[in-house]
Amino acid sequence: MRQQTCTWEGVTDFWILSAVNGWLKQNGAKGTLPADLALTPVGGAGKMTYMAALLTEQRLNVFALLDGDRPAAMRSRNSSVESS
Repeated sequence: MRQQTCTWEGVTDFWILSAVNGWLKQNGAKGTLPADLALTPVGGAGKMTYMAALLTEQRLNVFALLDGDRPAAMRSRNSSVESS
């Protein structure tokens, strides 16, 4: 498993960003996503904290990308993960 993991809200976000990244690479653009970065759609903002907890437990560096979907962002902000 890769050490760097980027979590996305949904599979559509994943498809769009993967396609744009692939196009940029094909056209020699700088600033594309690193090859060792794992892209992980989580199925919605409400599930983001749970997936981040699962991945960080595996000692992975995790960051999340959320879009401007206000209701989903509020659900994610209001959910919490208890750590032991």
